[in-house]
Amino acid sequence: MTELGISFVTLSGTGFVGEPRFGVEARARAAAEAGFDAFGVRLAEFDDPEDLSELLELPARHGVSVAEVEFLSGWALAGDARAAERWIPLIRRLADEWGPFHLTSGEFGDGTLDLDIAASNLRSIAAALEPSGVTLAVEAFAWSSIANYQIANEIVTRADAPNAGLMLDVWHFFNTGGTLDWLGTLPSERVAAVQLNDGARVHDDFLAHARSGRLLPGAGDLDVTGLLAALHGIGYRGRLMVESGYPQLFAADVTEAAGQALAAGRATLGQSQER
Repeated sequence: MTELGISFVTLSGTGFVGEPRFGVEARARAAAEAGFDAFGVRLAEFDDPEDLSELLELPARHGVSVAEVEFLSGWALAGDARAAERWIPLIRRLADEWGPFHLTSGEFGDGTLDLDIAASNLRSIAAALEPSGVTLAVEAFAWSSIANYQIANEIVTRADAPNAGLMLDVWHFFNTGGTLDWLGTLPSERVAAVQLNDGARVHDDFLAHARSGRLLPGAGDLDVTGLLAALHGIGYRGRLMVESGYPQLFAADVTEAAGQALAAGRATLGQSQER
């Protein structure tokens, strides 16, 4: 059976920015009670808290693993990897406690991208994290310097790191011009992780739409089941994370949000297997 997890944004109650309405313990408990075996956290939540050890123990206490940590940025446009590398000791500490996970990575800012420098920086970070079992999952955003998955794939290809691949977010994939034909050309090992969601095809204000219009899988216009079928066709058998964010979901109780996400994820998986 495909492993289904739930991302930080889905349970945060606020989205990616700002303080989450629900803390790590509440989200871990809600994920477990809904039936997920894994959830995601935001890296910044673990940056110098009062009691890091206590915080690190919460997932296991509630019977869930941490499959996803996000977000590592500031490396693709930088002249070197030093700014992003300041997070490496913390990431290693998290992996020591939780075991292997994927680390979503990319660039929020827009600017002139040097593919070779970006690849070199990614390679350096990946090498530092490989002994800890951390996989870097590079994501594309339409408003950023990594504006589509062809660019993300070129960076990963040039980096040539065994623990670096692509994070395929359904909404970002289709709204950066991704096609299922192109996806069908990827080797399965190039896909590090997948985030399930849905929504509309948009043509402007990508950032605003991404933060308020990534619906639960099956609730929008995007070909989520087609993407899952294409992934199955190239041999991808890795974990899927439900990552959605829109006002009604943010307003819901964390337990309700987790239950809705699991039901939508399971229904979409079932539909994709019928194709």
